[in-house]
Amino acid sequence: MWDKAVSILLFSTNIFALILITNIFFKTYLIINSKGVVYNSKYAKYKLNWSQISEVGLVDNFKKPTEKNVFIYFSTKTYIFSYLASASVSNEFIVAKYSEPILDEVKKYWKEEIKFLTKSL
Repeated sequence: MWDKAVSILLFSTNIFALILITNIFFKTYLIINSKGVVYNSKYAKYKLNWSQISEVGLVDNFKKPTEKNVFIYFSTKTYIFSYLASASVSNEFIVAKYSEPILDEVKKYWKEEIKFLTKSL
């Protein structure tokens, strides 16, 4: 009986560890710090240093205009709004869902203008 309980506990612990590792390694996340912006997903990792970034902006959901989501983008180029609709995450362009804490963190390091191409805020 004791052996069965230990086996179940070890199995449960292994499943928990597998779920934890999966969430850590396969989750998409954004890091903003004094060096720049890092976008990491299970498929790719992109990094832009602040010195590389020429434009930061907020834009409505350009892929699905009917949704009321706002995104923040970081770009090595100056974009016109029509180009943003076809842009995807790359070594020159990082985009993430907007939130106030993200904007607050960006403002610590980005002293240039932040473009507001949104009607939602």
